[in-house]
Amino acid sequence: MFKPILFIISFSVLLPQAFSHSFILALDGANGVQSAGFGTRLTTRGQLHQYTGLITDKEIKDGTVGPCGRVFGGENMTPFVIDPQAELARAEASGISTAHKDGSIVMGVFVHNRDGAGPFHCDYSSDATLSSFEPMKINVQIEGVNGINNASDKYVYPLTAAFYPNSTCTGGKDRDTCIVRCRNPLGFGSCAALKLGEPAITKRSMSEIVQRAMANDTADTAPRNLTGNVVVPLVSLPHDLVNQTQNPSTPVAPHPDRNASRILTRDAQPSQSPAPASSPSANPNATSKLTSPHDSNSPALVSDTPNSPAAAARRSLPKTKRHFLHE
Repeated sequence: MFKPILFIISFSVLLPQAFSHSFILALDGANGVQSAGFGTRLTTRGQLHQYTGLITDKEIKDGTVGPCGRVFGGENMTPFVIDPQAELARAEASGISTAHKDGSIVMGVFVHNRDGAGPFHCDYSSDATLSSFEPMKINVQIEGVNGINNASDKYVYPLTAAFYPNSTCTGGKDRDTCIVRCRNPLGFGSCAALKLGEPAITKRSMSEIVQRAMANDTADTAPRNLTGNVVVPLVSLPHDLVNQTQNPSTPVAPHPDRNASRILTRDAQPSQSPAPASSPSANPNATSKLTSPHDSNSPALVSDTPNSPAAAARRSLPKTKRHFLHE
């Protein structure tokens, strides 16, 4: 009589650890890199929930796990305790996501069922040693009350956290990496490596930009080299500027040959135009007896292709129909 009851009690105690799951599946970096949370092995065959991390203060204080907790594992994946430095090296080898200019990072959190829901709390270790954590601001939260949402079932929810102004990341081999940790009230979540990327524009930096812009407006109008901010001296022009509002002093004569831009056909003959007066020394063809290529007495050019058929007679609609079409 007591064995079934004891089995049900022991099974209910294991429910939060065996079937309540959520973890950081991916971080969508501003640099185009999509990195995963610590302990995630997406190349391992099996169910997604086996990558779930559990980060509880009790286990951290007991010394059984580190600040990034442990991974459940299951099926083809053996459970293990997170080694933050080993996971950081793995992330550096595969690529680390960077935060956006406003300091935010969008994460995809896989929630396996009702007990892996929100709200989530995120903090970070600026030097990646996990000796201390600083809070982060949550811009987009995951639905849930005390980590429970009955509608949650195998779904990837967006979670957006943001660094506060003047945050720094000094960890990793390049001294520019933080370790971010996000978890719900029941302790389900993950750690992940993250870089700040370009610094966010704070109120102070914005005021400095405005002040510099106003100072540039009141400065002299001499040309400047933007790269070195060196004043370039004004150079006198070799001639006076042209005033386009005045008429030119010398009238422009038309082209001497009106047929220069015409297309000559076999039957059309160019109209004769008086040749411009020029001295014999200035005209190289003055003493030449060769026929000019534009001479009307020269033989007409013959096309290699047969003559085109006669054009069809153009027909016009009556005035009444044309008026109807244009109404």
